[in-house]
Amino acid sequence: MKKERLCKIIKNTLIPYLNREVVYFNQYSLKRCFTPYGEETIADCGCGPCACAGVISTLTGKKISPKTLADRAVAAHKYKSGCGTYHNFIPMILEEYGLTCVSVLADVDKMAELISPGEAMAIVLVKKGRFCNCNHFVSVGINKKAKPGSEKLLKVYNSVNVLDCYRSFTKQELSENLVNKTDGLGPIWVAVKKA
Repeated sequence: MKKERLCKIIKNTLIPYLNREVVYFNQYSLKRCFTPYGEETIADCGCGPCACAGVISTLTGKKISPKTLADRAVAAHKYKSGCGTYHNFIPMILEEYGLTCVSVLADVDKMAELISPGEAMAIVLVKKGRFCNCNHFVSVGINKKAKPGSEKLLKVYNSVNVLDCYRSFTKQELSENLVNKTDGLGPIWVAVKKA
């Protein structure tokens, strides 16, 4: 095992669990670090299954594991060795679990209007930089504790860095880190509970 991965496992295992209003899965937790994802592991490239499992579990109230979604991605040919999860897996899996998927392309303002605690969250594809060292899926919710007029409206649930989950982010910070081109899909998908 690479020393870098072992350090991430230890770091993420020692941090207290997040609030129970949002289900969060970490790629480097001891429970899923070695879980296979195609030819790799959840730790290697499982950000898509982790982000989707957190959003689906939060909004449906059913505990869906990243392994279940990783297996589904492989079976549906939505996984590519060395790259991870295809973008079109996101709307497919959200709809399979009974959620409405709204693509807002790169419109962070529209995303912020749509998400609300317990009703809607987003899955966002960010580029190499602030959140990860490669293109990476994160889930995004609204900061319920934001004071009126505060710009720090967003909570980013990052499956490779649990510390991000304790911070609040501005729409500008998220917008600056979006992947620029995703072949017409994303980089923001909003999952909404059906009425």
